[in-house]
Amino acid sequence: MGEESILFYIDVIKFKNTKASVSEMDDTMKALASELFEKYIQEDGASAVNIPFTITEEIQKHMKHPTADMYDVCVKEIQGLLHRSKWYPFLGSDFCQALCACLAGDVDVGSGASDNTLSLMVELTH
Repeated sequence: MGEESILFYIDVIKFKNTKASVSEMDDTMKALASELFEKYIQEDGASAVNIPFTITEEIQKHMKHPTADMYDVCVKEIQGLLHRSKWYPFLGSDFCQALCACLAGDVDVGSGASDNTLSLMVELTH
């Protein structure tokens, strides 16, 4: 379990929040889904995450017609691994909260966490 799991999780959130016009959506989703698969899911991916082969197969079935939730089963597996690893204490740290604040678009992290930051933290820890 390493930083690739956290980076994968962040990239999946970005994937799910992809904004594109209806006419571009299919091509955009295919490109982003393929990028995530090649980087994190393929066995020889640059930042391959540790997931069971059955999940890899399930995700692979969605590649022709990707959906925003196609990586949810993988995210759930990663969350389980994070809970059982050294990363779980990190998720409650000030550094992680500041990172989530930045990813959620909160510029002023010193004034407390916004709803976006709290949502991201809840997703990471549950």
